[in-house]
Amino acid sequence: MEKRIKRIYVDTTVILGLYDYHLPERVEQTEQFWNDVKNGSICVIISDVLRVELKDDAIGRVLQFVAELPDPQVKQINATLESDNLADCYAILPKTL
Repeated sequence: MEKRIKRIYVDTTVILGLYDYHLPERVEQTEQFWNDVKNGSICVIISDVLRVELKDDAIGRVLQFVAELPDPQVKQINATLESDNLADCYAILPKTL
C-alpha cells in the first residue's frame, strides 16, 4: 500500500516560526514540521504571494531556507484573478465594526 503524503499550504508564519526565539516551544514544533517535510512525509504548498512576502527578509535566511527544501516536497501555486477577488472580499469589513 502506497504511503499517503500530507499536502499542507503554508504561509509566512510557518516559516518564520523557525526564528521565533522568544517562544522556544514554537521553534521546536516548527523544526519538527520542517523535518517531516524534508523526510518526505509532508509536501508543502507555497504561493507566489508567499515568495513576495519573504523578499522583505533583510537577512535572506528565509528565502535561502525555502530554496534548500527538496523539490518533490514543495509545490508552488500562483495567485489568480479569482483568488485576488476573494482576498478583496475578506479585506472588506462591515461598517458596524
